[in-house]
Amino acid sequence: MGLYINPDNMTKEQWLAKHGVPLDGPPPAHKDGTRIAICLVFNPMFTAAAVAYSQQELEDFSRPEDFRPKMWYMVEEAKVREVCGEDNEMTKYYLGRT
Repeated sequence: MGLYINPDNMTKEQWLAKHGVPLDGPPPAHKDGTRIAICLVFNPMFTAAAVAYSQQELEDFSRPEDFRPKMWYMVEEAKVREVCGEDNEMTKYYLGRT
Protein backbone atom coordinates (compact mmCIF):
# COMPACT_ATOMS: atom_id res chain seq x y z
CA MET A 1 0.00 0.00 0.00
CA GLY A 2 2.63 2.55 1.00
CA LEU A 3 2.32 6.10 2.25
CA TYR A 4 0.96 8.81 -0.03
CA ILE A 5 0.52 12.57 0.25
CA ASN A 6 -3.08 13.70 -0.17
CA PRO A 7 -3.49 17.24 1.22
CA ASP A 8 -6.97 18.46 2.14
CA ASN A 9 -6.67 22.07 1.02
CA MET A 10 -4.71 21.88 -2.27
CA THR A 11 -3.60 19.44 -4.94
CA LYS A 12 -0.59 17.17 -4.48
CA GLU A 13 1.19 19.16 -7.16
CA GLN A 14 0.53 22.47 -5.37
CA TRP A 15 1.66 20.98 -2.05
CA LEU A 16 4.91 19.69 -3.60
CA ALA A 17 5.54 23.05 -5.31
CA LYS A 18 5.16 24.75 -1.92
CA HIS A 19 7.08 22.30 0.28
CA GLY A 20 9.34 20.27 -2.00
CA VAL A 21 12.68 20.76 -3.66
CA PRO A 22 12.46 19.40 -7.21
CA LEU A 23 15.12 16.97 -8.37
CA ASP A 24 16.32 16.00 -11.85
CA GLY A 25 15.67 12.32 -11.10
CA PRO A 26 15.59 9.89 -8.22
CA PRO A 27 17.98 10.74 -5.39
CA PRO A 28 20.72 8.29 -4.38
CA ALA A 29 19.16 7.80 -0.93
CA HIS A 30 15.59 7.96 0.36
CA LYS A 31 16.63 10.35 3.15
CA ASP A 32 18.98 13.30 3.18
CA GLY A 33 19.29 14.60 6.72
CA THR A 34 15.81 15.77 7.69
CA ARG A 35 14.38 15.45 4.17
CA ILE A 36 12.70 12.45 2.58
CA ALA A 37 12.16 11.60 -1.09
CA ILE A 38 8.72 11.92 -2.69
CA CYS A 39 7.89 10.50 -6.11
CA LEU A 40 5.04 12.13 -8.02
CA VAL A 41 3.80 9.39 -10.35
CA PHE A 42 1.65 10.22 -13.38
CA ASN A 43 -0.75 7.29 -13.71
CA PRO A 44 -3.18 7.23 -16.66
CA MET A 45 -6.16 8.48 -14.60
CA PHE A 46 -4.56 10.20 -11.57
CA THR A 47 -1.33 11.30 -9.95
CA ALA A 48 0.11 9.78 -6.80
CA ALA A 49 2.63 11.42 -4.48
CA ALA A 50 4.41 8.43 -2.94
CA VAL A 51 6.66 8.77 0.08
CA ALA A 52 9.91 6.84 -0.38
CA TYR A 53 9.93 5.74 3.25
CA SER A 54 12.82 3.29 2.72
CA GLN A 55 15.68 2.70 0.32
CA GLN A 56 13.79 -0.28 -1.11
CA GLU A 57 10.72 1.89 -1.77
CA LEU A 58 12.90 4.44 -3.58
CA GLU A 59 14.43 1.67 -5.69
CA ASP A 60 10.98 0.23 -6.47
CA PHE A 61 9.79 3.59 -7.83
CA SER A 62 13.07 4.02 -9.75
CA ARG A 63 12.90 0.75 -11.69
CA PRO A 64 13.76 1.37 -15.36
CA GLU A 65 10.99 -0.97 -16.54
CA ASP A 66 8.37 1.27 -14.89
CA PHE A 67 7.68 3.65 -17.76
CA ARG A 68 5.20 5.91 -15.94
CA PRO A 69 6.33 9.55 -15.97
CA LYS A 70 7.65 10.68 -12.58
CA MET A 71 8.92 13.77 -10.85
CA TRP A 72 11.08 13.56 -7.73
CA TYR A 73 11.22 15.91 -4.74
CA MET A 74 12.91 16.12 -1.37
CA VAL A 75 10.61 17.33 1.42
CA GLU A 76 11.21 17.95 5.10
CA GLU A 77 10.00 14.86 6.94
CA ALA A 78 8.16 17.06 9.45
CA LYS A 79 6.03 18.46 6.58
CA VAL A 80 5.31 14.93 5.33
CA ARG A 81 4.23 13.88 8.83
CA GLU A 82 2.04 16.98 9.07
CA VAL A 83 0.21 16.40 5.78
CA CYS A 84 -0.11 12.63 6.26
CA GLY A 85 -1.27 13.01 9.85
CA GLU A 86 1.11 12.61 12.76
CA ASP A 87 -1.40 10.33 14.52
CA ASN A 88 -2.27 8.39 11.36
CA GLU A 89 -1.38 4.72 11.86
CA MET A 90 0.09 4.52 8.33
CA THR A 91 2.40 7.47 9.10
CA LYS A 92 3.52 5.82 12.32
CA TYR A 93 4.05 2.48 10.56
CA TYR A 94 6.09 3.83 7.65
CA LEU A 95 7.91 6.77 9.27
CA GLY A 96 7.97 5.60 12.86
CA ARG A 97 6.79 7.35 15.95
CA THR A 98 8.26 10.71 16.95
